[in-house]
Amino acid sequence: NFKRIISVLKGDDLAWPNAITIDYFSDRIWWADAHLDYIAYSDFDGGNKKIVLEGLQVPHVFAITIMDDYVYWTDWDKRAILKAHKFTGKEYTVLRNTTVRPFDIQIFHPSRQIEYDSPCEVKNGGCSHLCLIAPNNMDGTKFTC
Repeated sequence: NFKRIISVLKGDDLAWPNAITIDYFSDRIWWADAHLDYIAYSDFDGGNKKIVLEGLQVPHVFAITIMDDYVYWTDWDKRAILKAHKFTGKEYTVLRNTTVRPFDIQIFHPSRQIEYDSPCEVKNGGCSHLCLIAPNNMDGTKFTC
């Protein structure tokens, strides 16, 4: 069930893929290349690839995430957290400068959480303390107390 989306065999420019995220609202996968200096996206099947930002705007992207109309990323050369419009690259903004190289970036918001039936939702799954959820071999979830 796995399909290679980005491949150097198809002629994609890919040297040092350093970041990846999924935009569930637009059904696209986003990635950055820290050697070739770009942020791009494509459909889940690899079609309709577009480079949104490149060159000096993104000299060493380490991590990216998506929220609403914006792509957010950390950059090691700029030592900053940045954002831009996810389809146009406009509204390029430095959100925060840092003294160290920023690593990962995550956005936690209810609209980004995929709904699922939780075995721990009712009465803590019958557990007295912790109810720990785990994937069940691509067949829902399982839990342990």
